[in-house]
Amino acid sequence: DNIQELISAVHDFSKSNPKATLEDFLSEVSLIAGVDQYDEKSNAVTLMTVHSAKGLEFPVVFITGLEEDIFPLSQRFDQDSRLEEERRLFYVAITRAKEKVYLSYARSRYRFGEVAYQSRSRFLEEVDPNTIEENEGIGTKKVGRRKKVYYDEYYQEGYDDFDQERRSLRVGSRVTHQIFGMGKILQITGSGDMQRVTIAFENAGTKQLLTKFANLKLV
Repeated sequence: DNIQELISAVHDFSKSNPKATLEDFLSEVSLIAGVDQYDEKSNAVTLMTVHSAKGLEFPVVFITGLEEDIFPLSQRFDQDSRLEEERRLFYVAITRAKEKVYLSYARSRYRFGEVAYQSRSRFLEEVDPNTIEENEGIGTKKVGRRKKVYYDEYYQEGYDDFDQERRSLRVGSRVTHQIFGMGKILQITGSGDMQRVTIAFENAGTKQLLTKFANLKLV
């Protein structure tokens, strides 16, 4: 019976969404399941995706992960239409709040087994500054044994092979590359000889480079 129900659901979904993929169907099923578990009368925090929150409203909404490469996803920047879709999702997320909405981002986070230095989402820059109250939070945060992260810059202790130019690189810095030209640093990951930078180049798209060999120049 369960298999037949699955076949029927796939058939109905494909009939109403002829261009949809299997991934779209699985996404739709998971989102429906999440919404079905929401209890409006429950005095509790509810976790859900922006997609599943469509049509719902809450007194207070928290939107986290507002960083480049997370919201929006950098690998989707290749098409303006995809970026616009994520911008619309951001609008949907904000408008779920009846009274207050908290927008948060991290200066650094642990991703893929290493500390990644993040830059705030471009969507935050598009919010009317007259409608928000900004709080930078704690000024300094220790990460591991050797690293200290600051909101405006970072440095790493114990790596003598870093030259001054590489020490000066930070998220948001504008740099130039011999081949790719001018760009802006979106993310810095790793340390020492394994440090990598993700850069959005003006004419070459977004690329990840090994700092040691990139020969970047600060502008």
